[in-house]
Amino acid sequence: MTSLPINNQLNPYFETFFLLYQTPFDEKAQQETLADLDELGLDGLSFYEKHYPVIEAYYSRFEEQRIPTACDFFFQEVETDYLITLAFLLFRYSFWNDELSTMSDAQLQQLIISFIYLYIHDEEPPENATTLQAIQQLGQLEFPDSVKWQITNLLQQPRPILAGLIEAVKTNLPAFEAAKAAVENDLAPLLEKYQQNMQNESFLRQMTRNLELAATITPTLAVPMSVLILENQCYYGLLCDHVQRSGGNSALSKEDLLVGLKAISDKTKLEILAYLKEKPSYNLELAEHLNLAPATISHHMNALLNSGFVKIEKKNKAYYVLNEESIEHFIHELRRELLK
Repeated sequence: MTSLPINNQLNPYFETFFLLYQTPFDEKAQQETLADLDELGLDGLSFYEKHYPVIEAYYSRFEEQRIPTACDFFFQEVETDYLITLAFLLFRYSFWNDELSTMSDAQLQQLIISFIYLYIHDEEPPENATTLQAIQQLGQLEFPDSVKWQITNLLQQPRPILAGLIEAVKTNLPAFEAAKAAVENDLAPLLEKYQQNMQNESFLRQMTRNLELAATITPTLAVPMSVLILENQCYYGLLCDHVQRSGGNSALSKEDLLVGLKAISDKTKLEILAYLKEKPSYNLELAEHLNLAPATISHHMNALLNSGFVKIEKKNKAYYVLNEESIEHFIHELRRELLK
């Protein structure tokens, strides 16, 4: 059987970090969530009303118990790409047991340089790579200029930025525990479903295609609709089971078919599929070909990955690949549904 290291419980530090970012969960955030659900081909409002009460309760209880810190403004204003950069650093190197105090500024800078090279080239930097070389590499990142500037600032003064974030998370661990306790009855079946998936051979086989074999999978309720891969860590949203399409040779439900039809009804997504028919491509290459922002491409790719029409293969970078078997299966199931 396929084997991956699996955690069965929420990671308190990861949950607290992203709860600080997700709260307060106001009306604007709700509308953005509904739009994202619709983009996936779901009935956003229906899905939200059925599955999001536990998320709202989780966020709300955390917000009630949240202790103000100097980083509150940062979490309210931070851009998502920069947040993921910081999460990569904090959770790849696990700074939660005072490791930061034992490291020099030069060592911290080397960790950030490593992140930049790993993200761009999927390999460690050359020996003795300098901060200036790393800043020059930032031009290749698929990030907005504002995020590149923030990473440059992080390179120049990593300690106060990381220390502030670590302090904010540690200060609010009790708020996470209170939020978790508030949704315990609803959380238990979600974790049970997650654990069942982790015993499913076909599910794990699909996960291993997109992960390093050494990756550890951990459930998350703070980012419930995402599968967030931070190199050797994978955080699996506990609502993903409700949106991911059936795979393999199993029969597709009407909802699965609607997700697929929604994906190919959009001109840009259809152009992406046509381009991937010619060759596997990474995010920036697709963005340049279609004259779109990388963030826009990522948005479309989430829907195509969810439909099963695209998969990810890791070479030097993460490449999007046309999933021909899944597309053929979709066409077969659509024919079975509509024709005699």
